[in-house]
Amino acid sequence: MKHILTAAGLTTAMMLACPTDAALVLIDFGTAIATTGNAGGVQYNDIGITGFTSVGLAPLQANGAAGTTNPIDLLNTGNTSSGWTLQMELLVASKGVFGNQTGAANLNHGPFPTLLDDIEATALGSFMFLNRNENVMWTLAGLDDTKTYNIVVYGNGRNLNNGLMSFTPVIGSGTDYTPKSMDTNFAQSVNDDVLAWNGVAPVGGVIQFSTLSGNEGWLNFASIQEVVPEPGSLACVALGGLAMLRRRRQA
Repeated sequence: MKHILTAAGLTTAMMLACPTDAALVLIDFGTAIATTGNAGGVQYNDIGITGFTSVGLAPLQANGAAGTTNPIDLLNTGNTSSGWTLQMELLVASKGVFGNQTGAANLNHGPFPTLLDDIEATALGSFMFLNRNENVMWTLAGLDDTKTYNIVVYGNGRNLNNGLMSFTPVIGSGTDYTPKSMDTNFAQSVNDDVLAWNGVAPVGGVIQFSTLSGNEGWLNFASIQEVVPEPGSLACVALGGLAMLRRRRQA
């Protein structure tokens, strides 16, 4: 019996062969206490910081480790090494910079952006703060140039003194990888407190961008998601060619 590949079948086959999401890293800013996250054993990277007022590499604390380090080796949600690192460097310190906010009275208890519905609330509540006009360079390294990455950053300190944080691409490419900002003022819509870049391609294994806080800036949460083609994704090209050949024969 012959199997006939219809137009619908071609479409389905091409969809099955298209890229899917792969490795995922979740970052809870504001605390360095190692936790396993929410139900299901999802691992968050708990990143805090000691008081820091000068330019240079920020003294980060991560996942309960003693002492400080920078860059941070990032864990994926399965609690194994992602092979990626995050470096945060203060370029301009106009009024002192980083600190943590974990006290219950000061945490952000929501509501949170709908984009983050699946994220543990405690990971969204604590935060790092940046005083006004602080300029921080973020460097993600160890990435794969053959893949793209989706990046999300959320900030809201439950404070009316907060302001805009601007994000400027430095290294990487993609149609969505353009200068953006998020408004961390608690009086604004919660959905204004989150920034998302989709389909960012690294260069030399690196994605780098800078952030500039306005009045005050807040960092609660970030995620980096790798989008990787499945082994069969090369079939997309072959199936597309087959579809074109079929149309020509029917013409």
